[in-house]
Amino acid sequence: MKTLQCNMFKHLHSLALLAPVVSGLIFSTQAARAEESFVDIGYSPANGSITQSIVFGVYGLKEKNSMYVNFSLGLPPGDSDYVNSNFYSGTASDFKQIPMSINVGSTFPIIPDGTKVPIYKSIHSYFGVGYASLSGIAKYSSGGYDYGYYNYTSNDKSGLNLNGGLIFMFNSFGINVGANTFTKSVYINIGAMIN
Repeated sequence: MKTLQCNMFKHLHSLALLAPVVSGLIFSTQAARAEESFVDIGYSPANGSITQSIVFGVYGLKEKNSMYVNFSLGLPPGDSDYVNSNFYSGTASDFKQIPMSINVGSTFPIIPDGTKVPIYKSIHSYFGVGYASLSGIAKYSSGGYDYGYYNYTSNDKSGLNLNGGLIFMFNSFGINVGANTFTKSVYINIGAMIN
């Protein structure tokens, strides 16, 4: 029987090992500076053959520059099953790519906290670099039977990613709008400040 992978993909294990380490470094650095952190989670819609993803991050927001880290984890197509293994027979069609990225960089205040601005409490920008990958998958069929999505490694790609965006802070929450260049994706996150 096929083992169905309900979400994520083949690079998840590596990212799962890196995420706590990098997040811990950012948290400890900001704690040493007695700095608050903005933590968020959000969504990046599918873009052509690139599937949707969940995006989350930790951002230091203060009057001067600070640090951040964010991650995106791609999801397989929502309307069918994905099996994280290779398929060696049948016909491949409906080619997709599942994105993943990890980025680190700096945050910069555009409108610092305390500035008299309608609606917003503060606005910060951020820019960073990181690693990103696109994992190829394809839908396989044979003899009139649809086997679902399997890995299609010929479409795998990886490389340097540029990441950036804006964080609009309100009194009790913030909205983050950002983009990744390698995966050609935009995302909208919502989050809150934590001490």
